[in-house]
Amino acid sequence: MCGTRYLKVCLIAYLFLCLTLSGYAQHQQFPDKLLPYYHQALNYHFRSWPLVDIDTLPVEEQPAGIYINALAATFTTIIAGQDPASEAWDYWNERTDQCSNSDEFCHFVKAEVAFHYSLVSFIKGEHFKSFLQFRKVYRARDDAYQHPWSNKTYGMLNVLITAVPEQYQWIMGLLGYRSDQLKGMQQLQSLVEGNSQISLEAFIVKLMLEQYIFDQNTFNDWLNLRTEYPNSPLIQFLFNANALKNHQSQYVIDRQVDSHIDQVYGQLGEAYLNKLEYDSALTYFKIYEDNLEERMTAEMLHKIWLCHKLKSDSASATEYANYLLEKDESISEADENAIFNLQLGEEQDLELMKVRLTTDGGYYQLAGQILEKIDSASLSGRRSQVEYLYRKARWLHLMGQPKNAVPYYEKVLAESPKTGWYFAPNTAYQLGLIFENLGEVQIAVEYYEMVNNYRSYPYRNSLENKSNLHMRIIDSKN
Repeated sequence: MCGTRYLKVCLIAYLFLCLTLSGYAQHQQFPDKLLPYYHQALNYHFRSWPLVDIDTLPVEEQPAGIYINALAATFTTIIAGQDPASEAWDYWNERTDQCSNSDEFCHFVKAEVAFHYSLVSFIKGEHFKSFLQFRKVYRARDDAYQHPWSNKTYGMLNVLITAVPEQYQWIMGLLGYRSDQLKGMQQLQSLVEGNSQISLEAFIVKLMLEQYIFDQNTFNDWLNLRTEYPNSPLIQFLFNANALKNHQSQYVIDRQVDSHIDQVYGQLGEAYLNKLEYDSALTYFKIYEDNLEERMTAEMLHKIWLCHKLKSDSASATEYANYLLEKDESISEADENAIFNLQLGEEQDLELMKVRLTTDGGYYQLAGQILEKIDSASLSGRRSQVEYLYRKARWLHLMGQPKNAVPYYEKVLAESPKTGWYFAPNTAYQLGLIFENLGEVQIAVEYYEMVNNYRSYPYRNSLENKSNLHMRIIDSKN
């Protein structure tokens, strides 16, 4: 998992990671002598920072050097949770603020550095500084000196404004920020189709947006990238994240390699946990924990706790439960959900948790075997009974039987309260997807609208954003 503590399933982190994956130097924007450093940065092959001494470069090469260092620093902050450039960001801003009007590439780097600085500040909890930098990027949209690559920056901007966490959306409105997600995707697509230096980078950005904002399955594209770039730590890391999201845990296990990215070992632990192989999961979680120590996220601590809980190791489970509940800093949606699940205590049925894990991992046969052994009538508590219906529906849906899943989904809606539980709002969203795929768009819209009727549940911001986006897409086609 990702090394930050404040981004939903590291979505925005991944997107900003990809934001900086510019292509190879067909335009020679990166001087030949800087290309090796650039390639080290974009593959996350470096071990020290800074990669480039800016002050030793000719003036005309300094924007490229700043870009490379900002890339390396941002990767380190996102992946390792530490900002090596804390004293350099303002300096880079000052240097790029001095761009001549004729230097379009420098203006491009200026916007990119501000975008990076905004992300890094947000991760560090410096939210006021983050939004000042974000504002700088937004205002640069109207700059007359636009480099051809600016479609990447402002395509991303168009999509990401509405992906800002819910508690900060009021700032977007206060500052008058407007976005057009569909236009943003068109801007990126133009670069993908342009067969230019940044086509690969634009393709990766597009895949990330399709997966995490538009909720489209991009696994096969990532599998091709992983095959094409087998020695890239960054591609390995992003491939694993995508595989886990798309119920493909076995690919993470089968393609495991040693990595200097600690989060890869967390990803391997999660894959083995989904397979219910707890000892193997704890082996990799241990490597991850030893390396990150106090930077462990609540989400990952919950997974370790869950391993011990499912192994019936009460002492270790209690130790990690106490550690997890001490996490009181600003946290992501995934972290909040982890703490919520821990606080459920005995309300959480462990057999249903096994169904969830195996389904999430793509081990559908094993999930089905566990479901068959559960006597739904004997489940204690309304929440467990509703969760059983939900897990059955998700299993059928992911098994390629969406029509058979619909009756179970409908029972989830009928039995769930309007607040607190995740099952009903995500059920409404899943029903929207099913009927949209069937061409029953009016029914789909009714279910997407239903998502907004629920309150105070995990991942609310993500679900509402995706539902609203699907309604905009449907409306744009009619």
